[in-house]
Amino acid sequence: MKKTLWIALVCMTIVLYTCSCEAEENRRNFGLQGNVCYFEHNGQYGLLSAENEVLSDAVFDAVEPFFHDVAVVWKGAKAGCINRQGVLLIATEWDYLLPSNEFMEDDLFIAGKNGKYGCINIENEIVIPLEWDGLQGFLNDMAIVIISRGQTGAISSAGQVLPAPPWEGVKGWEYMSYELMYHQTQSRIGTFLQPIPTRGENGLLGIVDINGRMISDFQWEDADRAYSDGYIAVQKNGLWGYVDLNGEIVIPLLYTEAESFHNGLALVKQKDVYGYINQTGAVVVDFQYLHAFEYSEGFASVQTEAGWQIIDTEGRTITDEYFQDAGLFSEGMAAVCKDDNWGYISYEGQIVIPFQFNYVSVFEKGTAIVETSDNDETADWYYIDNSGQILCPYADLRGFMNRW
Repeated sequence: MKKTLWIALVCMTIVLYTCSCEAEENRRNFGLQGNVCYFEHNGQYGLLSAENEVLSDAVFDAVEPFFHDVAVVWKGAKAGCINRQGVLLIATEWDYLLPSNEFMEDDLFIAGKNGKYGCINIENEIVIPLEWDGLQGFLNDMAIVIISRGQTGAISSAGQVLPAPPWEGVKGWEYMSYELMYHQTQSRIGTFLQPIPTRGENGLLGIVDINGRMISDFQWEDADRAYSDGYIAVQKNGLWGYVDLNGEIVIPLLYTEAESFHNGLALVKQKDVYGYINQTGAVVVDFQYLHAFEYSEGFASVQTEAGWQIIDTEGRTITDEYFQDAGLFSEGMAAVCKDDNWGYISYEGQIVIPFQFNYVSVFEKGTAIVETSDNDETADWYYIDNSGQILCPYADLRGFMNRW
């Protein structure tokens, strides 16, 4: 279902690029991230504003990307944290420091010192005492904690340690995927975060809740682990439908493919074509597309035999023009391709950045990454702003972020 397209979301997370604003002699500028960029001077790193104002002197030995307005910085083997104003929020005193999750929803950091781990907040106050042998990232207010000698448990951001689920043969808690946290038993895998599929001895999937209570018996051939909007997509006899949090079938198993609900709509496939349904199972956008994306910012990219278009939540196209390819909307613009060149389109279907790039990314915090050369070995990579103006060229930063 997912078409291959270099709308590289990962490029907008941890990769840093060189900034081309004017700099003092012997100073190199790195990593444009929204309104700030790093610079290097005499082997150390500092922070600049978009106007080239020094926000933090070059006093750090290594720096890491910003996560929602904070970034980890290093002096020698000790880590701290700065904000986008260059203010040192957390002193460089920690052996280990990492945002509790990539969204920084709780303003917590996993911190380590002298081989023990816990959590501190943005004020550098200890929230979870440093008494654990390990601590893994939080999700939905829960994290995996290594108690001792490989034994694991679960802990909340308030420091409450959860008991093991009431299942025979529990070995402990562990990650089974990037998105979700599961516990491992002798014959089953479940989750303590939310209702989620778990496989039984018969090889079929059931659904359990945080307390290990079976919501749905082991009867499903497959199930969508990306639970959302109160529904879980399940498969039986080769067809997909949806169950609710009580395990009741709320949308019949009619589809050969089914995606998660987002903002009340789900992408499904029936008889080799895609369409969109709402949470009552009613068809909102007719089955007619060869390929399609899920909705993003109220719009979706869809493909017919004539090419790619972008539709709203009622299936109306935002422009009569067909494209060679099309991506997701982000910050009000979607990448579209015509004659092997990419540009960007607005909600109204207007071309806001002309077709001129070989590869593009989505926009994040006002910038996107583009490539302008046909030759991969001499590719010219740049940051652009939302008007299409080139901001910064790409540079190989191996050794720059030596701790990431």
